[in-house]
Amino acid sequence: MPHWCACAAWQPLDRHDPLHKEIGTLLANYINDATAELRKHCLPRKLNVIERVQRLLPDAKNSDEERELKIEQWVVPRSKYYKAKVIMNPGDAVFEATVRYYSKLDYFAASEQDISRLNSYANESACLTSKHQALRKFCYCR
Repeated sequence: MPHWCACAAWQPLDRHDPLHKEIGTLLANYINDATAELRKHCLPRKLNVIERVQRLLPDAKNSDEERELKIEQWVVPRSKYYKAKVIMNPGDAVFEATVRYYSKLDYFAASEQDISRLNSYANESACLTSKHQALRKFCYCR
């Protein structure tokens, strides 16, 4: 479920809900981990603000019950979806992402494709070559 899908209904999490901070921090850590191997080029970013965290509301096609999906011999637990928007420094970078939570595993999952940069990064990542094109949205050059 992409975070940009207009077909979904999202419910804000209360800022005092522990998941609010946990998901925002997870997103910030993921962004820094993505550029860790390029640390000589990219500064680590610091979480400035967790602007919002929302939970996908269930509908007829998307039951909130976490039933298991059986694929051949594998049992894959269903997940809950969250959407988070954070602001990170340097550069006041605004990111939004969809994060999946597997409660039976107590595990959050995200990928680079699940994270969007919402504001322009202009020349922030000019130090990266075309080889690292996918990481440009995360990098703030030294």
